[in-house]
Amino acid sequence: MNPAERLKILLISALLGISANAWALILYDAASTDNAKNVIDPANSATYPTSPAAGVPWQYVVRYGANNASAVYIGNGFILTARHVGTSDAGLLIQGTSYSRDTSFAPLPITIPGATTVLVDLQLQKVSGDPGLAALPLATLLSAADTSKASVLIGWGVGKGSVIPAQGWNWGDDSTRAFRWGTNTTSFLPSTMTYLVGSTSMNYTALSVVFNKFPTEAAATLGDSGSALFQSLSGTWTLCGTTTVVSTLNSSSYSPADTAYFVRLREYSWVLRYDAWKAKYGLAQATADSDDSDGDGIPLLMEYALGLNPIAASADGLPVGSVEGSDLALTFTRLASSTDIKVEVETTSNLQAGDWAVEPATITVLDGTTVFQKVKASVPLGTGDRKFARLKVTRL
Repeated sequence: MNPAERLKILLISALLGISANAWALILYDAASTDNAKNVIDPANSATYPTSPAAGVPWQYVVRYGANNASAVYIGNGFILTARHVGTSDAGLLIQGTSYSRDTSFAPLPITIPGATTVLVDLQLQKVSGDPGLAALPLATLLSAADTSKASVLIGWGVGKGSVIPAQGWNWGDDSTRAFRWGTNTTSFLPSTMTYLVGSTSMNYTALSVVFNKFPTEAAATLGDSGSALFQSLSGTWTLCGTTTVVSTLNSSSYSPADTAYFVRLREYSWVLRYDAWKAKYGLAQATADSDDSDGDGIPLLMEYALGLNPIAASADGLPVGSVEGSDLALTFTRLASSTDIKVEVETTSNLQAGDWAVEPATITVLDGTTVFQKVKASVPLGTGDRKFARLKVTRL
């Protein structure tokens, strides 16, 4: 990173340190002061994104509750939003319909351990109800290039306020907020973002776009943290980023040009999706769920559920059984952020193949500091002479 980039990130850090929120995305026609430009109305097909954004999955972008932010519905009841927006129970607007947050699922910050723990400005939440949308494609490490790439940004930002002559616009007030789309191009090289949100230090890989005042171009403003950066990769519209932070607060400038930053999803989608997890380890997408190519006796889908390494033979991550009072318990580490599987406890009294049955378990989180949660699943022993338990993993 060159000194100018460091200075820019340090300036962003200082701004975030004194602001209540980090900011996000405004979308408008840069050649006009009309805040009605590029507005999406779910009830009117004439306002859907048009060329070059035709077909972009705008319907997956969520207005996020009373926090005046955004989120993206990624399927199976899950949404992604920025970590810094917190949580809201005030309603999630998806395709014009209001949903509530599923409070039985604790919001899960995407925190990835390693030599240096990565605190990503991203969190996973769940919606109560079914928006009727299929799983949204997410960028993976095997996706086509996402840098120097034409992109479409969609979010719930405020519009333009007063003009700053020859520089840009101040941000508008809440009356200018609308569901908008715009275009931009990602920078050639991703950035390593380091900045403070409150007292929490973030450190992750980000995509960025620069505001140059081209027609239908996207710039950054208040109201869309957690909104979507889409790209057409190999002909498929794919979620490549979620909005986090901008280089200037309270105004959008094309002279000098502002920069907006997004979590680069290809780096982190492996903790959300089975296909992205396989891509991280260089496994072919056609590799069977039952595959055990590393020879440790653990099927591939189970290794995903338990957050194990599928190309390094080890049985260390298998569940450990115990009897605790009147309960039979299984203690294990799970990939809690996975959004396309279901993990259940099955029990039997006789080990016959056809007699295993799912039994509701009480889940106690023993260590939830990262997406790899150590948990204990407990079921009653009952009154029989013996009882056996095992984990069952099902793809959604």
